[in-house]
Amino acid sequence: MIKSFPFNAVYDANGVPDRAYLAEDFAGYFAKFIGTGVYPNPATGLQVVAVDGDMRIRIKKGYGYILGRDFENTDDYIFKLDPADGVLSRIDRVVLRLDYLDRKIKPILKKGNYGSSPIAPALQRNSDAYEIALADVYVRNGVISIMQSNITDLRLNKEFCGIVHAVIQQVDTTEIFRQFQAWFNEQKNVHEGDFEKWLNEFKIITGKKFTDWVDDLKNSLDPNEDIAAQLQMQISTVKSDLADITTYQTAGGTATSINLNLPTLVNGYATTFIASSNNNKNATTINGKKLYKPNTTTTPNLTAGKAISVWYSATKDCFFIKASAEGNAIAENVLAGKTFSNDDDTDIAGTMPNRGTFNLGFGATVPAGYYSGGIVPNGKRLAYGELSVTINTDRIMSITGLSFTPSKVIVSCYEYSNSPYTDSLNLIISNIADIYNMYGSFTDNSGDEITSHGEKIKSKIITGGFNVYLPKIGNGGNLKYWAYE
Repeated sequence: MIKSFPFNAVYDANGVPDRAYLAEDFAGYFAKFIGTGVYPNPATGLQVVAVDGDMRIRIKKGYGYILGRDFENTDDYIFKLDPADGVLSRIDRVVLRLDYLDRKIKPILKKGNYGSSPIAPALQRNSDAYEIALADVYVRNGVISIMQSNITDLRLNKEFCGIVHAVIQQVDTTEIFRQFQAWFNEQKNVHEGDFEKWLNEFKIITGKKFTDWVDDLKNSLDPNEDIAAQLQMQISTVKSDLADITTYQTAGGTATSINLNLPTLVNGYATTFIASSNNNKNATTINGKKLYKPNTTTTPNLTAGKAISVWYSATKDCFFIKASAEGNAIAENVLAGKTFSNDDDTDIAGTMPNRGTFNLGFGATVPAGYYSGGIVPNGKRLAYGELSVTINTDRIMSITGLSFTPSKVIVSCYEYSNSPYTDSLNLIISNIADIYNMYGSFTDNSGDEITSHGEKIKSKIITGGFNVYLPKIGNGGNLKYWAYE
């Protein structure tokens, strides 16, 4: 079919034009000389970028062109991505879709499928729609925010998008390239000649120096001795000399304001120096930068004459000491004669006395120090009790079941007719340290003290208790006792 356009319409008597054109006609016309893609200016036109700190992305303002239809985005266009999966990843694709049914070009976020090796959704290019891709967004499993490194820009990829171009897509640059190649070859010949000349001169100079060095070496060796052994001896001497070259500078300045000869400081720069004075843990600087213990803001202890290794932190703009040991023990915590290290120093002597075994007596003063064992004496035990008794005749009463055998017993007995107690009519007091010889005393109703006779001599200490003589208490009474181990 032959077709040409556009031409003005001619209207008939009823005002009906003899021809009309569709949008498709104009779109097809423009598409012949304007290629599909995004416009090259500005460079950020329709770029997809991350929004800091969350799962949003945005399409920056810009212009696009799809098969003769124009598109404009005058402001940032925001998309919020679905949350990431906890196990699998996915790739979402941001596209511009020419929708023939909706008759518009619109930005679309096409969510990808989850997978261990995910792929981006395919572009739709059929009779219903035509899509160009602006970017792919990699949604890694478990992420809660999108970074710019997760976004792949597809605008310059002509397979997925491309740049809008005019009728002339390529320029014949053959002649231009030929002229450039001729100039390049000419310059190449010039510089290759210069380089070859320099190389020859270098060979001559270095060759002579090498020959001279070999001649000097020959002259230093005794031809009558083992040449290899002489060379090995010289090598060993050189290695020994090189080992002695490593030296540490002695700190200048003061104990707390140290000056060192240092290069320009960079993060991680390390050096070792000899402390010239004790800083006694007072705040200290090196070339104006504060000096701390590792990862703290505590000043280390510097001892005069000791080598101190430090490194510079550019992040905190300070020096940290490289501790050879760590710990918080002090000399008083470690036995005398033993050594230990802490974050102040190494090979520190302990001062805690070693007192061996110590047997503690009552009222003893325990000196400070370390003890390997000892004995603490048991304390004396006490038992006491109170009993109601009714005794119609004189008799011996036994108190048993004590957890120990007493050495001394005190007994008190009161007769009573009515509560509360009446006067002390019958009182027995026993102070017994020996079974018979130390038998105590008691009183009967007459008030006269009676000592050992008759049944009374049977008052005595027994295993786990004691026996005590009690006179007749017809009205009943109350017995109290105190037994001491």
